[in-house]
Amino acid sequence: GLGNQNALLANRVSYFLDLHGPSMTIDTLCSSSLVAVHRAMQSLRLGECDLAIVAGVRLASGDLHRSNLSELGVVSVSGACRSFDAGADGFVPGEGVITVVLKRADDAIRDGDRVRALIRGGAVNHGGRTSGLTVPSSKAQAEVITAALEDADVDPRTITMVEAHGTGTPLGDPIEVEGLTTAWRAHTSDTQFAAIGSVKSNIGHLEPAAGLAGLAKIVLAFEHNTIPASNHVQRPNDAIRFETTPFYLADKNRPWPCTDNHPRRAALSAFGMGGVNAHLIIEEPPIPNNPP
Repeated sequence: GLGNQNALLANRVSYFLDLHGPSMTIDTLCSSSLVAVHRAMQSLRLGECDLAIVAGVRLASGDLHRSNLSELGVVSVSGACRSFDAGADGFVPGEGVITVVLKRADDAIRDGDRVRALIRGGAVNHGGRTSGLTVPSSKAQAEVITAALEDADVDPRTITMVEAHGTGTPLGDPIEVEGLTTAWRAHTSDTQFAAIGSVKSNIGHLEPAAGLAGLAKIVLAFEHNTIPASNHVQRPNDAIRFETTPFYLADKNRPWPCTDNHPRRAALSAFGMGGVNAHLIIEEPPIPNNPP
């Protein structure tokens, strides 16, 4: 009985490690782990804890969940997640376990920790009523992105990579680009300066762990000075006119050079099937505090 209680996923870690800060399992479907990162960030800001462990887990132990996804029509029949591609027909379920450790930036630098990325800010919201419970709202996505930009105090013109939710569905991908464009257009009219892609095209959709998978991709992109390609991209989705947006499709690996003007920055989205949206702004770490 205890093993089937979702709350104990987090509580066991706190018990085992003798931790005393907030301990909770967050389930907002596909945005769960990114909402958890945001919640941990808030706890650190409020002083509820001095260190936070955030984990996302997706393990497939049976066929029922996959059958349910198939009935919803979101699983790729071609066997590939083609984020933002004209041939997008859904996602491929993936599995993974990802853990990050968060501290306040000043504390981490003071303690000599290896800082791999900075979370500048973030936001969480819900899409409210749409044409269906699982139908995303571009308006709500634009609002959560706008709130995250304000929290981070960042001009989107300084963001050159977007790790999108990008599930590779004909409905969801255009809505996501619409929401991003609406939020960024309040700050810039420039076009095609930020690469957009999704790690789901590489490793599948890790569902509750998807947000952390995107965060891990961004950290590795910083460290390898490369914006990674999304797989299975042949032709952009016909419903998305990328040439009129701030974004271009990351269809191949591209150098991500450092700049003297500002740190490299990335935007990260995760949208839950039930309407809970999360967005974070991620920045490369201070180089002197990031030894090899």
